[in-house]
Amino acid sequence: MADIYQDLKNFLLLYQTGTIEVMNDAVWECRMNFENFWGQKLLNSMRAIHKFIYSGEEIGKAKKMEEGNEEKRDTSEWFISKRQKDYGSDGK
Repeated sequence: MADIYQDLKNFLLLYQTGTIEVMNDAVWECRMNFENFWGQKLLNSMRAIHKFIYSGEEIGKAKKMEEGNEEKRDTSEWFISKRQKDYGSDGK
């Protein structure tokens, strides 16, 4: 969502300049980014938000169902886990 926000913000800032060439470039760039990068991500996000809002399930029940179906993952080799261990052992 942050990528989408940043692209739209950049578009609006460029479009506000009022220069025809800059405005055309801003529209072209925004359209290309939508087509190639974040268009499908936006649609998937909207689908998930729609399902969450209109599914009729209570938040607590949905969370319990997810916890029951989730597999236990080994995160000990993940980058962030290693950094947490490094900082934790130094007493920071």
